[in-house]
Parts: sequence; structure tokens; C-alpha cells
Amino acid sequence: MPWYYDGIFAKIEVFRMPLEQVVYLDADTWARSPEVLQLFEALEDRPLAMTRDINSWKGHQAGVLAVRPSPAHFRSIETHVMAGENDQRAINKAYNRTEIHTLPRRFNMHGSAAAGSDAVVVHFTGYAVKPSAPRVDLLRKVSSGEALDGGLESGGAYYGEYFRAMIGPACFGYLSQALQVRLHQVVRNTSFARASSLLGYRLARASSATQPQDRKIKL
Repeated sequence: MPWYYDGIFAKIEVFRMPLEQVVYLDADTWARSPEVLQLFEALEDRPLAMTRDINSWKGHQAGVLAVRPSPAHFRSIETHVMAGENDQRAINKAYNRTEIHTLPRRFNMHGSAAAGSDAVVVHFTGYAVKPSAPRVDLLRKVSSGEALDGGLESGGAYYGEYFRAMIGPACFGYLSQALQVRLHQVVRNTSFARASSLLGYRLARASSATQPQDRKIKL
């Protein structure tokens, strides 16, 4: 595997897939609304659709993409990556600005933003705490009632919403084993009834939900 495929650079593969269209979301995103399916209609007459980066001087943000794969564009991106550019700058350089359809911000909302009702995809990028690796001490504060936004001290309330959704009975079984263990540590060291009440549902149901049995732990 070429060196530039390590980690985030694997995403450039979507630009040469043998498909008419591809929708790509970074691993640290959360599809918050069914409206995410609108991304399949987002290209219009352009080969690429992205939101603007929060720091507008960086161009467009590469965490959420709707793409018409193109061998020519792939080769251009690959050239920029091998010249030392990161994935986002390489993609921005490979496309003329007139080729990029700018998506509304709600399709790539920063995870540290104040929660709003219109976010379709939430992106826990940059300094936002990653939902896949929460700190146990922050989760413990949520369970004890010391924090009200999912335990996110350095970000916004979207994390809290994500946290509550992910440990509900419909999703718990799909969480990584490491994250299940972290949640178990939180509940084990807190008043179970109090934690259940504060989070708005019974965590006890999570351990009996009809999800993959080999990945669950008992709370």
C-alpha cells in the first residue's frame, strides 16, 4: 500500500471507484438526520459537492463529499498528495472552483457548534472531542449530573445528543468493545437509577437489546 494511503489518505480512493456517484463521510461524522440521503441529489451538474471550511481560506471541507468519480481528478489529487499536501488541500487543488457545488453548512456541521435543529451531518473534527474515544471522567460527570451536554467540556451540545443516541438500546450493541467498556465503567461507579433518569432512558435495556450478542457487555 502506498505511503500516502496511510490513515486519512485512503479517502482519495473514492475518486476512482467504478461508480456513477459516491457519497463519502469521515469516520468522525454522525449522520444526524435522514436528510443525509439528499447528498445523493446534491451534485446537480458538478462533479463534486462539499461544504465550505470553517476557516474559509482553506477552501472546501473534505469530511463530507458527494463525488462523480473521475480518473483524471484522481490522478491530480494523487499528484498533490505525493507533493506533500494533505487530503483536503489536494482535493481543493485538483478541482477548479467552478466544478465544486457548495453544500449548505448543515451537511457538515462542526461538532463543537451550538446545537441547532437543522444539522444533518455533525463532524467532530479538529479540537472537537471524538465520540469514538470519549474520556471516562467526562462520561462519569454526565451520569452523575455534573454535566448536561454529554460531558463535553470543550465543545458543544451536539456531542451530548450523539452520546444519548448511541447508548440507547437500539445502538448500544453496535458500539466498539472499547466504548462499551467505558460506558460500563461510568455506570458501575454511579447511581444506576440516577444515571438512567438523567439520560432520559434506562441503560439497563441496552444490555438486553436485540443487537449482536458477542459484542455486548452486561451493565
